[in-house]
Amino acid sequence: MKRTEAQNLLLAGGLLVLLTFTAGCRTVSLKKFIPKFPTKSQPAQNTVAQTQTSNNQNHKPDTSQAQAQASVPQLTHDQVLLSQARAYISDGDLQSALVRFEQAIVENPKLVDAYIGAGHIYHGQGDYEVAEGKFEQATRHAPTSFQAHYYLGLMRQLLHKYRQAVKAYLYALAIDPEDFAANHNLSICYLQEGRAAEAAPYAMRAAKLDKDSQAAWANLGSSYNLMGLYEKAIRAYRQANELGDTTEPILLGLAEAHMRLEHFDRALIVLKQVVANFPSAVAHERMGYAYFKQREYDLAMKQFRAALLFDPDDTASLNGLGVCMMTRYISNGRQVQLHCEQALLAWRRSLEIAPNQPQINSLLQSFGQS
Repeated sequence: MKRTEAQNLLLAGGLLVLLTFTAGCRTVSLKKFIPKFPTKSQPAQNTVAQTQTSNNQNHKPDTSQAQAQASVPQLTHDQVLLSQARAYISDGDLQSALVRFEQAIVENPKLVDAYIGAGHIYHGQGDYEVAEGKFEQATRHAPTSFQAHYYLGLMRQLLHKYRQAVKAYLYALAIDPEDFAANHNLSICYLQEGRAAEAAPYAMRAAKLDKDSQAAWANLGSSYNLMGLYEKAIRAYRQANELGDTTEPILLGLAEAHMRLEHFDRALIVLKQVVANFPSAVAHERMGYAYFKQREYDLAMKQFRAALLFDPDDTASLNGLGVCMMTRYISNGRQVQLHCEQALLAWRRSLEIAPNQPQINSLLQSFGQS
């Protein structure tokens, strides 16, 4: 699998070669915060008050009852449908509720609660595009509805329409700036767009709004990593790690920040924990890179090979393996031709997977002639 890596390497034997090698800051993959919509069940109301039996003795009309009946608001047909839909939701009959919501929309195309109710059901069914349309209609008829804008943003986020999701979340936050979910999800969308500097303020606000949210602190760590604020990233990741079970993305982010600060001993401590609990191509490749930076080439090659067992197409591991083999070849006075051949083989395979690697191409051309 192709990964964008920036790797710096000094080959032994007096030959200086600059090669991008490190994977860069890896953003933490987090689940979106999707709060349950607090749909209140409201059973259908009677449109006609029941008549009480009059006093048999005097047969006088009950004027108080007549006045009470006159004061009961009469529901319109669209409101009756809406009330019935909520009753169906209370009973767990979502399909019947959806039918009533759709009927209510036909009856009254401006009935915002019907759009939002239908949108939630479509969302629950995984029909995100249909749900998006319902929430979009709700925002048109109720521009100040936080729920309409928030869930419109969420549907667009689920559909990977991050730029449009950002716009919807910003509208929602203009209505309620202190909503945790909107701040948190907005920061995720900004990160997906590669806009870490814009993500950070919302990630920070989310962490302040819910200081016990592991996801919020991890997201803040990712933002800082991508901004190059590695000390802050380490503090955020450590805080996240204390708030819940250890997770692979948090540990990888923490290790990456340590490596960016050239704290390779600390990075290896973290990466050993990752490899032990969450073995993967990424974990082994990062560990290989840390060993490489410490000039532990045999240990580095062992990790790169382990990564390739998980993902034979991991270009970062292929490139790293090639670099280590070529380093060994040069440091041994170019005596063991097999080391050179193995390095070239790894680089060629990497270029087959991802041809657009100018530095690997340059290395291959240089050493292919030796």
